[in-house]
Amino acid sequence: MNSPLLPSSITVSLSQGPSVNASQVQSSIGENPRALTISGSISPTYSGENVSIYVSSGASYDYFTTITNDSGGYMLTWNFTSAGTYYITTSWSGASNYAGADSETLTVFAGPESFVQFETPSYNYILGQAAFATFEIQPLQGVNDFLSIPLGKGVSFSYDFTVLPAGETGSNVQTETITIPASEYTINTGGRNSKPTIIKVPAETETIPVNVPIGLSPLMLPSDFNQTIYNQFCFILQNNSGNYSLNVSALNAYEMSNIIQGNESNTAIVNASENIKENAWYNVTDRISDNAITANLYNTNGILIGSMVNPYNATGCDETIMLITNNVDSAVIFKDLTIQALKSTTQPPKSNEKTTNVSGLLFLYVSLSILLVAIFSVALVYIKKRRQMRQKPK
Repeated sequence: MNSPLLPSSITVSLSQGPSVNASQVQSSIGENPRALTISGSISPTYSGENVSIYVSSGASYDYFTTITNDSGGYMLTWNFTSAGTYYITTSWSGASNYAGADSETLTVFAGPESFVQFETPSYNYILGQAAFATFEIQPLQGVNDFLSIPLGKGVSFSYDFTVLPAGETGSNVQTETITIPASEYTINTGGRNSKPTIIKVPAETETIPVNVPIGLSPLMLPSDFNQTIYNQFCFILQNNSGNYSLNVSALNAYEMSNIIQGNESNTAIVNASENIKENAWYNVTDRISDNAITANLYNTNGILIGSMVNPYNATGCDETIMLITNNVDSAVIFKDLTIQALKSTTQPPKSNEKTTNVSGLLFLYVSLSILLVAIFSVALVYIKKRRQMRQKPK
C-alpha cells in the first residue's frame, strides 16, 4: 500500500469522421453536421476502462466518456456544426497500482462548411429563416482569426499539423434543374412605316428547391458573397514592433488578391498548398534572427518540401504568410508547438538553454474563460476522487 503508483500513459489522435447523411439530419442551411473521430489508447492495456474526453471552444465546453476495448484502445465520433477553434484532451484515471494520465492537447481549426446555393438570373440565394437572415448567412463565411500566439523576438519555433476532411456539401431540401425555354417578344415602336422589333430571350437553366420545409424561405446572398468566405487557411508570422506572433488565420479572396498583386509591400507569402495532402502530418520550423526570417516545411519523412528566407532589408518582414489549404469542409489539426530562444553569437552556449513546449499549455493559455475554469475544476475533483478510489486495493 505504501508503494508509489506506476506511471501510465494515454494517447490521442484525430482522423476523418464517418460520412454523415446531411439530408436526413440537417435542421437548416448552415448547420450541416460534421464529424471527426477521436481515438487513442492507454498503456498498460486494460479493457473496459472509462476514458474522459474534453472538448473546449473557449466559449463552450463539452465532456464525453467512452470505454476501452480489449487492446486498450478507445474511439469516439465527435460531431460539430460551427467553424472555429477547438481544444481536445483525453484522460484516464488509472487502474490498480497504476496512476492516471492525461493526453497531449490537440488544437482543431475547423473551416467553413460548403453549402448549396440556388441561382437565379439576378442573384444567388440559400434557404433559411427570414427572421434570422443575418445569423443564417454570417456563419457561412467562416472564421478570419483562429488563434494568436505571442513569440517575442530572437527565437526559433516549430509545430506539426495535418489537414483532415471534415464535412461535405449537403442540404435538407431536394433540388431539381429546370430549363426555361427560349422565347421571343415583338415590340411595335409605332409609326406607319416602322418595323416591329423582335427581342429574343435565350433559354436559361436554373436549379430550384423542391419540397421547401415549412418556415424556410429564400435568403438572397450579396453579389460578392463567395469572395468574402474565409477559405484560405494560413499560418502568419507577424512583426509587432519587433515582437513577433504566430497568427492562425483564414483569408478571403479579396485579401489574397491584394497580397498576390503586391499591394502588401511588407508581406512575403509562401504557397505551400500544392504540397499539402490530407491525412498526412507536416512539420514547420521557423527561425527569427537579427537579420532574417527563415521558414522550412518538412513532410512526415523529414524531407524538406518548402523553404523561404525573408531578409529584413528586403521587405521589412512585417508579415510572412504560409498558405496551407482551402479549408472549406476541412479541419487543420495543430500540435507540439515548441519555442526556443536563439543562442547568442557573442556568448558561449549555456547548458541550461530554455526550451518551452507549449502544446500542453495551449489549451489553458488561450481557451479557458473563468466559467470554463470553474467547470473544469469540478471535473478534475471528480477524477481525483476516482483515482483515489482506484488506488485502494481491490
